[in-house]
Amino acid sequence: MCGNGNRTRTVDCSSGRETRDPSLCNADRKPVEFQSCTLGPCEEVKWTVSEWSGCQDTCSPSIQSRQVHCANKDSALFPVDACDAAEMPEVTKPCPKPARCEATWHASEWSEVSNPSLDMQCDRMCGNGNRTRIVECSLDRETIDPSLCDADKKPVECESCTLGPCEEVKWTVSEWSRCQNFCRPSIQSRQVHCANADDVFFPEDACHAAEMPEQTRPCPKPVRCEAMWHASEWSDCDRTCGNGKRTRVVECSLDKETVDPSFCDSDKKPVEYEGCTLGLCEEMKWTVSEWSRCEDSCSPSTQSRQVHCMNEEGAVFPNNSCDASQMPELSKPCPKPARCEVMWHASEWSEVSNPSILCTNKYPEV
Repeated sequence: MCGNGNRTRTVDCSSGRETRDPSLCNADRKPVEFQSCTLGPCEEVKWTVSEWSGCQDTCSPSIQSRQVHCANKDSALFPVDACDAAEMPEVTKPCPKPARCEATWHASEWSEVSNPSLDMQCDRMCGNGNRTRIVECSLDRETIDPSLCDADKKPVECESCTLGPCEEVKWTVSEWSRCQNFCRPSIQSRQVHCANADDVFFPEDACHAAEMPEQTRPCPKPVRCEAMWHASEWSDCDRTCGNGKRTRVVECSLDKETVDPSFCDSDKKPVEYEGCTLGLCEEMKWTVSEWSRCEDSCSPSTQSRQVHCMNEEGAVFPNNSCDASQMPELSKPCPKPARCEVMWHASEWSEVSNPSILCTNKYPEV
C-alpha cells in the first residue's frame, strides 16, 4: 500500500483460447511474471498484537498463541514486510504447567487416635507415644516414584506425642490353650494384654516389658511318647527244685513301638534274669537204658542209650536236677566185628612134580 513492493501476473502458453503445454512456446520470449513496484512513502506503521489464547488444563505440553499484525495508527493492516521484521513480537509460546503437574509431596492426616476424647492423634492412650502419616510423591493426582520429588522438601512421616501419665496398668493373661495329644513337638499359647483395673487394654509399652508373661511354651510330651523299658512276664523257673533262674524279654519302646535300646535310659533297664528257688530237691540220680545194638558193618558206627535224671520213685526230672559232672555218656563207638580186622591169609602150598622127593633146603641134582 506504500513503499517498495512487488506485483505478479500469470503467464500461460496458449493457442487461441486454449492453454497449451509451456514446452510448446518459445521460452526466450516468455513475459516476466514478477516486477517491483513503488507506491510512495509509507505512513507510520507498527506491530500490533491480540490477547494470548487460553492454555489447556493438562499436564501434557501445550502452546498458547496470539495474532500479530503490521498496522498504522488508524489500525489499517499493512503487509508484514511494511514493519520491521526484527521487532516482530512472538506469535506462540509454551503454556506454563499447572501446579498439580509438578511432582510434589502429599501427606495424609495424622494417624487416628485410639481414644476419640483426646485431642492428639497418638498411638498411645497415655504417656509418650508417636503419631504417623503417609507421605507420597504425586504428579497430576497419581502416586509416582519418590525419587521424582525433592527429598529435601519431604514432610516428616512420624513425630512424638505425649498424652499425660498412664493410669495404673498391669499384665493380664488368658488360660493356656490345650495341648494336642500326639508325640510331635507342639506349642500351647495364651493371650497377654496390658490393661488397667477396668480391663481397658493399653498398648504393650504402657506396661513394664521386663515383666511381660510368656505367651507360648512347649507342650509336655504324653507319657506314652517317652522312650521307656517294657518287660514281659517272667518265664517259669528252669529248675523244678532247688536254685534255678528265670528270664523275661526287656525292650525299649516309644509310642507302643519297639525302638533301638539307645533311646532308653540304660540305668533304668529292668533285669532280664533273676534267681528262683523251688524248695529242696529230692535225692536224684542218673539212670540209663541198655545200649542200642551195633550194626554188623565194617563202617564206623555208634551205639547210644537214654540217660535220665530220676528220683528214687522213678519220676523223671530235668537233667539240671542231677549232678552234671556224673552224667553217664549217651553214646560210644561200636566195636568192629572180628571179620573187619585186617589179617594175613596164606594159600595152600603148591604141589611137587616128583612126590618121592622131599622138600629140603637143597635143589635136586640134574
